[in-house]
Amino acid sequence: MPKFTPSAILFILSITTFAVVVSASVALVWFELDPIITRSDVVFVATVLPMIIAPLCCMYGLKGRQRMQALAGENERLANTDVLTGLANRRAFFTEIALPVPAPAGFARQVAYILCDVDNFKRFNDEHGHELGDQILKHVAGIIARALPDSAAVARLGGEEFAVYCTDASSVDVDALAAALVEAVAATPLIEDEQSYTVTMSVGLSVTTAAADPDRALRDADRAMYLAKSNGRNQFVR
Repeated sequence: MPKFTPSAILFILSITTFAVVVSASVALVWFELDPIITRSDVVFVATVLPMIIAPLCCMYGLKGRQRMQALAGENERLANTDVLTGLANRRAFFTEIALPVPAPAGFARQVAYILCDVDNFKRFNDEHGHELGDQILKHVAGIIARALPDSAAVARLGGEEFAVYCTDASSVDVDALAAALVEAVAATPLIEDEQSYTVTMSVGLSVTTAAADPDRALRDADRAMYLAKSNGRNQFVR
């Protein structure tokens, strides 16, 4: 039996009542015009028939609508989710950073952008195969997601690159957060087929106001990330 909300049940009752009224009116006219029609026929046409057909039609329609809404929701989820890691994808990330960040009047809320890139990822793929590379990406994604505060969200932008968006950099020590991400990944090797693989990543951090251009902030974080790589990897640069 499908589950319906109180408003849906009220809708079914309203349509059924309307159907009974209309059917009763038609049946009474029919009874007056056709002498063959009996009172039991009138009762059946006026009450029993609409009380069966109307609810069934309503429930069928509402159930179809529920299925369409569920399908639309699932399609939206898939469109915003990275299939491999289960994180938000690039589309979802750029949608998120475009949203206004609420702040008290006269207060310039600080936000932070953290770009993370797995070090030597191509070498892992070339030496051990893409299957291990996929496991590394899922491994790193889980570590980052578990280390973030409630005011931060992570997405996989593509390849071996992840992005973190923190909407409350005023109260969160984002330098410590970036350092903690680097340390957590390096300290947690991937165990696959009884083999241990040490993974590191380079991180770039950019802190700005919520009203600033996010594209520029991401470019700053990207430059910082590549500086971290050129400085020896396995570190963060602001």
